[in-house]
Amino acid sequence: MSFQRVTDYLGSYLLGEAYFDAEHLYFCNDQNINLINLSDFQTISGGEPFDTPGPIPELELKGTLAFSPMGYIGLGIFDFENPKEPVLVSTTPTPHSIQSIALHDHKAYLAGTGGLSIMDVTDPALPNLISSIEYGNYYDTVDIALHQNTVWLGFQLQSVTSFDISDPTHPEPGITLPFRAVALEVHQGLLHTLNGDGTYRVLSLETSPPVELASMLLTNGGSSIVVKDNLVLVGHNWDGLSILDISAPSNPILINHIKVMGGARNISIQGDRAVISNYRLTHFLDISDPLNVEKLGTIWDGGLNNTILPGGEVLVHHFRDYQYSLQAYPPACAMLTPVPDTEHNIYSRLSIHPNPFNPQTSISFDLPEPSPVIVKIYDLTGRLVQTLASDEVMPAGLQSWAWMGRDALGRSVSSGVYLVRLEAGPVQTTGRMVLVR
Repeated sequence: MSFQRVTDYLGSYLLGEAYFDAEHLYFCNDQNINLINLSDFQTISGGEPFDTPGPIPELELKGTLAFSPMGYIGLGIFDFENPKEPVLVSTTPTPHSIQSIALHDHKAYLAGTGGLSIMDVTDPALPNLISSIEYGNYYDTVDIALHQNTVWLGFQLQSVTSFDISDPTHPEPGITLPFRAVALEVHQGLLHTLNGDGTYRVLSLETSPPVELASMLLTNGGSSIVVKDNLVLVGHNWDGLSILDISAPSNPILINHIKVMGGARNISIQGDRAVISNYRLTHFLDISDPLNVEKLGTIWDGGLNNTILPGGEVLVHHFRDYQYSLQAYPPACAMLTPVPDTEHNIYSRLSIHPNPFNPQTSISFDLPEPSPVIVKIYDLTGRLVQTLASDEVMPAGLQSWAWMGRDALGRSVSSGVYLVRLEAGPVQTTGRMVLVR
């Protein structure tokens, strides 16, 4: 069976992805991969998820192989030739914890905390580390994009950086751009970037240094970006989706903004369909007419990100029950469970302010009824950092917890992205926050 990755995941910190072929949908998470048969919407492989040795922040597909950066575990490679029985081909350690991956010419470019590694993956059973270079800091890499002999890296907390990979055995520091980016995409010689404050930029890569053609500040922050023909789809953390017309790259025009419950942390597109995931819900949209986008349906199962596979199936990556997971959904919207688009929905009541923060932030949640509450904070590797509430029964109404950026032993934690996990009765929800020292 052959796989094709339709669109890069260009969202906020990479935490997993979803893929599909004509018959099946695949979801990966921190610990497992699930396979769904789309003909009857049932999990196969004995109904059990496929366990993995570590987190799967994203997948990059090449033929029947799936490549994943797995944090401190290193590079993981899986074989899906028989989708009912996926096989772990290899895990190879890297000098740094890795979060982002790009494949080109039998090489895997792996970026993460503090460094860039390049591996030869000609033999997937025995990947070979070609080279590794440190950034000179330990901020987390948000995204990676390739253009010819250059690797571009986007960061939440520092400037966009490039490396010259003409000689993969000796990558050389390249150009640093005077802005940050949580998402990058290279398309037809243009570098599209999105900052966390919602600033979109487009630069021409035909010159060195790149020339900025245009920039514009969009609403409600930014988390993800996808380019489709002459359109740019921009996801916002808590609001929805903006659509830009870039027929003239030097004059991008905002032509539509679609509000969706929970925001658009990740966007995948295939043909005229877009799938948007956030921590609470997954939304399906028809974008055949970008001026009049139709909401096809919503499923209750939210995800940290998603990817559309060639057959229209959707893979969503989850973080729930203190584990990451991958699940698949069919393309037929008739099988979706509608979700009322109301601001009173319980999944919209988690608030983190300020965000980003230093040194303290407040985490608030509106309890619909008295309930035992658990509030825990994790880093991006899934490690428990701090417990703010441990099964404490709280009354209905607004509840708040302060986090001072310290772990359970009272030690200050480093700058970066953290996840807050809240459980209140039947409600389970996750939020993202950024600590800036």
